[in-house]
Amino acid sequence: MKLFIQPLNREAILRKSISLIRKHGAVTNECRKEFRKWVKNNLDLSGGERAYSEIDEKGRVYQTVHMGAPERRTDPKFFQPLIHPVTNRPCPIPKNGFSGTPEFMQDLLTKNEIIFGPDETTQPRRKWYLEERLITELSSLIPSGEKGKHQMDALGLDFAYCHPVSLYEKLIWSATSDGNGIILDFFAGSGTTGHAVINLNGRDKGKRKFILVEMGEYFAGTLKERIRRVMYSDNWKNGKPDRIKRSDGSVGIVKYQSLEKYEDVFNNLIEKSPSDNTSTDIPVKYWYNGEEQEIRLLMNLNNPFSNRITYGRDNSIAYVDLLETYCYVKGFDIHRRLRFDIQDKVYRVVRSDNRAVVFRDISEGEDDSDVLLEILDDERLRDVTHLDINYDVNKNKLLNNSDLQQVYIVETSDFDSRSVWDHMDK
Repeated sequence: MKLFIQPLNREAILRKSISLIRKHGAVTNECRKEFRKWVKNNLDLSGGERAYSEIDEKGRVYQTVHMGAPERRTDPKFFQPLIHPVTNRPCPIPKNGFSGTPEFMQDLLTKNEIIFGPDETTQPRRKWYLEERLITELSSLIPSGEKGKHQMDALGLDFAYCHPVSLYEKLIWSATSDGNGIILDFFAGSGTTGHAVINLNGRDKGKRKFILVEMGEYFAGTLKERIRRVMYSDNWKNGKPDRIKRSDGSVGIVKYQSLEKYEDVFNNLIEKSPSDNTSTDIPVKYWYNGEEQEIRLLMNLNNPFSNRITYGRDNSIAYVDLLETYCYVKGFDIHRRLRFDIQDKVYRVVRSDNRAVVFRDISEGEDDSDVLLEILDDERLRDVTHLDINYDVNKNKLLNNSDLQQVYIVETSDFDSRSVWDHMDK
């Protein structure tokens, strides 16, 4: 797989040449002089880009390159001289011979792509048009002395060491030049990767996505806040959107999750069998059954949205997204999330291929199959043949009155089916 460099600077060079030609009315000497000066003084251009400092009579930007072969040719045909068009005398031949055949050199002459000197004493050079080389391969060595701290300062955020967004834009674009892809950064730091993806999508209307992983305590105050601010505006100054520059935000959704750690599991572990009178309003617990070497997850599935869990060093309490967790455990791709508010009740639905996963609050003995049939009749759930639903439901009624082929009742064991501790003989 070849990786390429985004041609932003090269496109800027072409735009500048067009604007100068319009300004001067033609490709005049003054136009060429002003163009060379602009290229020379543009510090955003690399050395290779600054070589494209000439405009030909057709308005095409070019540089001139040596036509010699990298290694010495052995065939005499590569040592045939070019004749100067004015003096009609042979010009100097490159030491190793020409890189192209006589036929190729004649084709260049026909297309006026060879530059001769004032007389035959100067070795001819070839025109190298910028428009034909907008996309170039990414080098294995990318020099960059830029720092990213000024970008964080503009956002009003602080981080010890930040990489430059421009470098990440270059690397990410090289692998996602078509505007699509998922970029994973599992040491996200201050969020430079996400910042770069947002910038690129805004620039080329791409649909790239990013996944950032970070366990540092600065996640909420730095990384998440940086992404929030960059999506609001791409121009910041001293921690505020720059009113002088035009502010263009990004439309999108960023979801963040706090993943349960081993320490959290141990903190929520109980060894004693739970009482039947245990309140369902307590945070989720893990019950370790020593006789079976098994951990069972204790949760409330008839009220799935009420489940909370303690996590972190300070034992913070947060609600658990059981619906999405179930999809993760089962390996279901989430193609669409829907919400239905019917009869003062919330039904949350995930569409995954031909499967729908539905979670709702349900009481013992309650039959809401008519509501479920109404939901399944929604256009966005067309062709659904499998239904996974929490707690309980009238299976026969659903199967007999819809296109469903299977109805599966989600149980707590679906969440802890892999939580079995292997017994170790001492």
